[in-house]
Amino acid sequence: VESSGGGRSQVGVDIPFGTNNILVDAETTKGKLAHVVVYARSSLHEATTPVSIPIFDWKGVVSVTFWDQDLDPEQLGGNITWDEPFSISLVTHYVVYFATHEAGHPGRSQVSDEIEEGTYETPVGPEHYHAPYNQIVIYTKSAFVEQTTPGFVNISDTDSSVRDLIFVDRDLDELELGGTILWQKPDDPYLVTEYVVYLATGRAGVGRSQVNSDAWQGYLPYGTNHVFFPPELALGTMIEVIVYTKSTLVEQTTPMAIPLVDNLATVENVTFEDIDQDLDMLGGWITWELPPNIAQVTHYYIYLAADRGAGFGGSRRQELVTVHDAKRVFLPLQTPQSEYDWFLIYSKSALVEQTTPASIFALDFCQNIPHLENNTVKPEQGVQMFDASYFQNSLLMTFRQVTTDGFDLEMISLRAGHYYAMVADTDNVPYITATGIRNMNFAVGGSGCKIQGIAIVSCFTKVYHFSGCGMAAGGVRNYRLFVFVVGYEDNLATLGHSYIDFFVASSYFLYGPELRERTRERMVVGFMPSHSGYVWVGIANRESGAADWIGLSAPEYTGRNDS
Repeated sequence: VESSGGGRSQVGVDIPFGTNNILVDAETTKGKLAHVVVYARSSLHEATTPVSIPIFDWKGVVSVTFWDQDLDPEQLGGNITWDEPFSISLVTHYVVYFATHEAGHPGRSQVSDEIEEGTYETPVGPEHYHAPYNQIVIYTKSAFVEQTTPGFVNISDTDSSVRDLIFVDRDLDELELGGTILWQKPDDPYLVTEYVVYLATGRAGVGRSQVNSDAWQGYLPYGTNHVFFPPELALGTMIEVIVYTKSTLVEQTTPMAIPLVDNLATVENVTFEDIDQDLDMLGGWITWELPPNIAQVTHYYIYLAADRGAGFGGSRRQELVTVHDAKRVFLPLQTPQSEYDWFLIYSKSALVEQTTPASIFALDFCQNIPHLENNTVKPEQGVQMFDASYFQNSLLMTFRQVTTDGFDLEMISLRAGHYYAMVADTDNVPYITATGIRNMNFAVGGSGCKIQGIAIVSCFTKVYHFSGCGMAAGGVRNYRLFVFVVGYEDNLATLGHSYIDFFVASSYFLYGPELRERTRERMVVGFMPSHSGYVWVGIANRESGAADWIGLSAPEYTGRNDS
C-alpha cells in the first residue's frame, strides 16, 4: 500500500539472486495496493528499505456506442464504435461480444474476429436477431491476456414502425382502388430517413407492388405522412397495404400492415315508371336501394345513355344529381328521350365518379305505340278513302261506318293536350289554317260532327264517333277530315295536322267493292252487298277526284244483278 512497504502482500515466493523479473498472474486483485516494492535479502536478514515504483493499473475501453439502424423490432444493424483507451502501448487487439450482462458473462457471443488496435468500430449487419443478448461488451487484449472487465453499452433496439396506418378506398367500383394512404410517424423516428409504401398479395409484404410517388423514385422522405394513388387501380390479388420505414442502412423487413378493403358502393334494385304520356318523352320517379356502405358516397349522378356500357365520356346525357342518402329522384315530365334507352346511376365519392354504374331500361309509357312510318289508316271495306297524311302528334288507326250522317275514327294521340277534329268540303281546304281548325272554320255539320279543344291524354287508343255531319252521298262532294292535337308544350306556329280525304259511297258493302282484274278490255269487280236489292255497276270518268255520277240513270248501266 505504501512505497516504504507498509501494508504489503508478497508476490509469489522468494526469487533467487540472478533473476530480475517475476510474473504477476492475470486477474490479480489490486484492491488498495499502490506500489511494487522489491527487497534484497541476505542469508542473515531482509533489507528494511525497499526499492519501489507506483502501480499503474491499465484501463481498457471506457466509452462504447451503438445506434441500431435496423428499424425492425428484435433486429439490429449498424456500427459499434468505441473510444481509444487512455493508453494503448500494451493493446494489440479489441474483442467485441453480445452479452447477457455488462460484465460479459455468464453468456456472450463474439461479434466478429479480433480487431487490431487502431480500428475503433465494427459493423453489425442488418436483420441481426440479438436475443437473448442485451449488452455489447468490448475487451482490450494485450500480448499477455484479454481483459476481464470490458467496456459495455446497453442494446437499445430501435422499433420505428409507422403508427395509425389508414387507407379508405374512394374508388366506388368493384375491384378498383383509389385514394390516400395515411400514417403517423413512429414513436422512435430519429433514424428514419424515408418511407416505402406497397400493396401486397400476402401477409408481411409477400408479393408486394410499390405504390410510386413522383419524388424519390417511390421513396417518400421523412416528414411525409401520406401517399395518393389515382382511382381505377386494379385490385387484382392485393390484400394488404404495407408501409416500411427506411434508415441510411436498410429498409425494414417487418412493416406496418392493414387489410386492403375494396369499397363497393353501387345502388341496387333500380326502378323507373314513366308517367309522362307523350311519345319520346319521359318523366317520373327513379328509385333504388342504397349501397350497403355509403360512408364514402357524396352524390348520385343519373344519366340517360345510349346503352348500358356507355362509360365515362360515352354516349350519355346527364339528367340529375342527388345526395348520398337519397333513395329516389323525380325526373321532370317532358324530358326528351331521343336516342337514349337506359338510365345509368353512378355513385360518386369526394375523389371520383364510378365507371361501372347501376342501370335500368328507360321504358317510355308510349313505347308500345306503333311507329308512324309502319302504319297507315285502315279504312273499312267499302269506305271510299283516297288520301291520308300524318303529322307528329296523332296516329290514325281505322276509319269506318262512313255514312252521310257521320263515321267512326279510331286514333291515338301522341301528346297530352287538346284535341280538335272537323270535316270540311275539299273545295275549302286551301283556306283552312291551324287556327281555322281550332276555330272550326268551314266545318260541315252540327256540333256532333266537331271536336273543339277537348282534353286528351296520349298513348291510348280511342274511338271517336262523329254524327250530324250532313254529307252528300254518291261522290258528289269530296271531304277532308282534319285531326289536330296541340300538346301542352307545343308551338302552334310550327305544328302540323293529320287528315283523311274521302267521299261517302251510295251503298253499303260487307265486302268490297274491289278490282280483282283490270285491263283495257275488261275488269272484274268483287263485292258482297250488305242487304238484298238491286245493284248497278258502271264505269265513269273522274274529274278533280270526284266520280261524275250526275246525269247517269239506271237504264244506262250495262249490267244488272237482283240476287
